[in-house]
Amino acid sequence: MSKLKPCPFCGGDAERFTIESEKDYPVDFGGDVIQCKKCFASTKVFFGEKQGIVSAWNKRAAKGE
Repeated sequence: MSKLKPCPFCGGDAERFTIESEKDYPVDFGGDVIQCKKCFASTKVFFGEKQGIVSAWNKRAAKGE
């Protein structure tokens, strides 16, 4: 798995997680998201083949560009 770059908005650390609460998030249940731990910016929810999620996060412009 590729390393996640810092958040392009605030420079915070990002994490990838799977939405596991069908009760709280019925539409997004089972999808994966990458989200900044500091400002909560995130990718869209990825379903099925989730191979492009890291590149979707990493290809955005870095803070200050």
